Amino acid sequence: MWDWSGYSRVRGVIDYLPINFNTLTMSFFLGVILSGLIEIDKQITNKVKSIKSIIPYLIGILLTAGVYFLPSLTIR
Repeated sequence: MWDWSGYSRVRGVIDYLPINFNTLTMSFFLGVILSGLIEIDKQITNKVKSIKSIIPYLIGILLTAGVYFLPSLTIR
């Protein structure tokens, strides 16, 4: 499938993903994470009494960060 023979053993997360991780894709991931953090900040600022309203945003942030960082942690 992939010929990794020319690569060194020390690689970043971008080298493990089967897609071209260009600037547009990275900015999309950062935008999703930042928009989730901004929404959580709005919820906390409005003194939300329930943590349940923040959970969907936390899940989105964790999934986005997982897609970005997990391949570098699992593939050795």
